Amino acid sequence: MSTPALTLIGSARFRPFRNAWMLLEMKIPFTYNPVGPRSDILDQTHPYKSGKVPLLQDGNFTISESVAINTYLGIEFTPCQYYTHRHVYIYRS
Repeated sequence: MSTPALTLIGSARFRPFRNAWMLLEMKIPFTYNPVGPRSDILDQTHPYKSGKVPLLQDGNFTISESVAINTYLGIEFTPCQYYTHRHVYIYRS
């Protein structure tokens, strides 16, 4: 079995719970790294060096902020070809 491409960084006792829940509901395999805010691993991985959680790593791409992560997951892993949000249509080929 291969390692999942997605890694969620941040303790689910805080806002990363939203992201873990969405990943589980969408049945997307992911690696979970339960670290707290301002931990040493965040100094190495956080794109803005703010030390805040959550972070989601998808290969070489890193995104922060729980709402932004859930929006990314909804767009990137949606089973349909079109994603609609407030009159914005993003074609997914």
